[in-house]
Amino acid sequence: MKKYLSILTVFISFQISFCQDNPQTLMTIDGREISKDEFLRIYNKNKDIAEDQQKSVDEYIDLFINYKLKVIEAENLGYDTMSSFLNEMNKYTKQLTDPYLENEEVLDSLVVEVYNRSLEEVNASHILFKISHDGLPKDSFRIYNRLMKIRERLVSGESFHDVVDDESRNPDNKIGSDLGWFTAFRMVYPFEEAAYNTPVGEVTMPVKTDFGYHLIKVNDRRKNRGEVNASHIMTTLPKESTELEKEAAKQKIEKAYAELQQGTDWNEVAIKYSEHRGTASRGGSLGWLSSVNAPEIILDSCFAIDSGTFSQPFLSKYGYHIVKVTAYKPLPSFEDVKEDYKRKLRNTSDVKRISEKQVLDKIKSKHGFEFIEENIDTLYSIVDTSIIEKNWDPELAKDLNEPVFRIGDRVYNQYEIAKHLTTVRRGIRVLPLDQWIRKTITNFANEEVLNYERDLLPSMHSDLKYLLEEYHDGILLFNLTEDIVWQKAIEDSLGLKKFYNELPEKYSWEERISISKYTYADSSLIQALLKTAKVKAKKNLSAEQISFQICPQDSVPCLKVVEMKYEKGDNAVADSLTWKKGSYLTSRNKDKHVLYYVDAILPAQTKQLNDARGLYTADYQSFLEKQWIEELRNKYTIKIDEEILNDIKSQEQ
Repeated sequence: MKKYLSILTVFISFQISFCQDNPQTLMTIDGREISKDEFLRIYNKNKDIAEDQQKSVDEYIDLFINYKLKVIEAENLGYDTMSSFLNEMNKYTKQLTDPYLENEEVLDSLVVEVYNRSLEEVNASHILFKISHDGLPKDSFRIYNRLMKIRERLVSGESFHDVVDDESRNPDNKIGSDLGWFTAFRMVYPFEEAAYNTPVGEVTMPVKTDFGYHLIKVNDRRKNRGEVNASHIMTTLPKESTELEKEAAKQKIEKAYAELQQGTDWNEVAIKYSEHRGTASRGGSLGWLSSVNAPEIILDSCFAIDSGTFSQPFLSKYGYHIVKVTAYKPLPSFEDVKEDYKRKLRNTSDVKRISEKQVLDKIKSKHGFEFIEENIDTLYSIVDTSIIEKNWDPELAKDLNEPVFRIGDRVYNQYEIAKHLTTVRRGIRVLPLDQWIRKTITNFANEEVLNYERDLLPSMHSDLKYLLEEYHDGILLFNLTEDIVWQKAIEDSLGLKKFYNELPEKYSWEERISISKYTYADSSLIQALLKTAKVKAKKNLSAEQISFQICPQDSVPCLKVVEMKYEKGDNAVADSLTWKKGSYLTSRNKDKHVLYYVDAILPAQTKQLNDARGLYTADYQSFLEKQWIEELRNKYTIKIDEEILNDIKSQEQ
């Protein structure tokens, strides 16, 4: 998740555990006991890296001690109490524990339910009243009541479209519409659930979604026909077609149909007659069609014929068509879509709310959650609207110690709740103050219920326990090493320079070629440029000086110069040149001419600090880390139980 985890590769194993009731202490560092099991978890993950198994135990003991020394140092320096560490650890704890809090039973049952729905399509109409997420409860109540009155009219037998026309504010702002056919995952979950659970001809009660409140009338149901791969030939009709236009389009499609019946190739007829620009040139191919992406009349015509055949001409609101079916695709099996459906449901907000509520209810029941409603009343009386501007002082509640809710052995009193209220941002128009207080406390209680369970999970799942410990140590190790080693090596320019000057061996260049690349527009400049390039190689002229010598009358430089140095194998152009001073190659780059000129052949030499700062900085970091490890080993007392260590070695022989 972050690069600090990579530095633990040789240390971390969270796949193998050696749990014992009485773990043996392999070593103590700074008085802290470290068990044989902890070392073995790490060692067994990585022991195959070294060929000599006996030697690898000794190597890992040293690596393990260095690792533990750094973590202990970080804790002693208070790195584990810093807000940045706590925030990051909380974030990873949530990520790692979330899978343990998922309600897999609910998810599995929903997958089956949704798959069964996908076998069927529903045709429905709906009426929608939108409502803002910031709307007040009274707005929801008003809309709900209006929808109930509209529902009474529909249930009594009035036409859906008549009711929509009557209830709409104006003809251009209809409150309802026909949705056509749809299947699973095509509508938001509450809408889909209501539609599939309502018999044909009936109207739902008001359904709340993220879009607002709906009334849904189910018009029909049918078996899901799957998908069809089809092509079409089409003659188009303008929106307001005259009889002459309709007749012309009809005659043209009939000519196309006649040629097809005579055996003319489909693609040839499509190119000749089809007026659908998007498909005519590719034989009228429409690809795979279903109720999701194709008009019903097209689908009906496709599903009415056999694969490999074409239909008679038919009319749609778009024009006249002939369709040809290439293949049919049946609905996938449950096993084929199970994991995909589970992923989709897991990311569906409404399903997440259902699952989370069931998880919360289960945890509350397991740990004896209790919410003492009457103890909120006192908070209602002392919290005022100044909390909106974050001016309300929670110390007004410092003497209020009655419990508001409890989970397991944790109790949250009125004063703690008051302090929490001041940390939550409250919009002015969201809810009345008392309702906002009640909702905020409920959300806080649910959050703490989940946190309570999160804290217990490591004791129930050893793999999670070790993984959390590794993240804890990894974050500490990264943060401290960044301060002591990595960042210091980057910022300590004097220390880096001193380190460079004292290095017994330094990085070196192999023999290199020094090239000047000249880019210019006028090909007649080549001879003058070659002469100037030769001078430039001796006197190191600037690009401006070269341009002035070549084109003294030009106010703008007539060429561009780039200098490059390469070792063999670094660059294809450099390798193509003869490695001799004064040799050259010419080339073109679009409308420009290019001259590559060899200024010099540079002998092998030591890389200066600025030539390889990254390499020298990395070495300096290693040097600083080695120094740091020596300091830590001198600072902390390390005791190893040799008998236990020898036992580990003997088991690895």
